Amino acid sequence: MKRQSLPKAKILNPWPPQKRRANREAIEWELKTYKAMRQEIDEVMHEIDEMAAPSACDIRESIYTKSKEMTFPGGFNTSVIIGKPVRNANDPTADKAEQIRRYRELRLGGTEYREMVRRINAIERVMDRLERSGLRDFNQLAVLIKRRYFDQEDMHILMGEFNISRKTFYRKRDLIITKIAKELGFVI
Repeated sequence: MKRQSLPKAKILNPWPPQKRRANREAIEWELKTYKAMRQEIDEVMHEIDEMAAPSACDIRESIYTKSKEMTFPGGFNTSVIIGKPVRNANDPTADKAEQIRRYRELRLGGTEYREMVRRINAIERVMDRLERSGLRDFNQLAVLIKRRYFDQEDMHILMGEFNISRKTFYRKRDLIITKIAKELGFVI
């Protein structure tokens, strides 16, 4: 008796094609806006750092512009009285720390900010893996993607420099997008 072969099962992706296409486009947009998002994240962190520890210029400026006769109730050492810590209502340090904590929570705790950081980190991890792989093709792929999306160079110029066709360029782009999608947990 001859055994009949079963047709190869097609792996079905339960996600609708529109959803997969939207994910692909979202990742490509993240690549295009990478530099702006990275700059925004750096600015927020710098802003919080400046609030917490102002630069020496700011401190020098505030010392010389304030009156020398400025006094605090209870003298300069208001937080310690005979070895017991006391929170003075006029203690600016605790108020400043609470203000910084609230501002940090407000800026860094938002869903949009956290998602932006998550996507930036995924892109950086994928690009870092490509650069550290040691394989010439992966290193070249990382340079191609950085120049196309991060530096916004023209695709046709890059295709000429890297001596690749349009189809090869899109295949390489799709490879990167797929790697980033896996890192983010997207289905494409």
